Amino acid sequence: MSHVSKHGARFDFDKAKWFNQQYLRQKDTATLAELALQVAPAGLEDTAPEFLTKVTDLVKDRLTYVSYVWTEATYLFSAPTKSDDLAVQ
Repeated sequence: MSHVSKHGARFDFDKAKWFNQQYLRQKDTATLAELALQVAPAGLEDTAPEFLTKVTDLVKDRLTYVSYVWTEATYLFSAPTKSDDLAVQ
């Protein structure tokens, strides 16, 4: 009984996120794209599955949750709203 702690169990959210990230890395890219399409933000529900599969492949290593496809690659789904004049010149 000396190995039993009186304290309650503690859930480690960071470790759970890491496990989820590893699970997503092992999933097929096309399957991840289908799952991402199910949680698409308003206005992006009709994104072409072929395009979304390519985008998912680009950001797959950075995903912790399936919905992060939309936030990690937001620049691929919308045109820039402003530009840096100095960079344009």
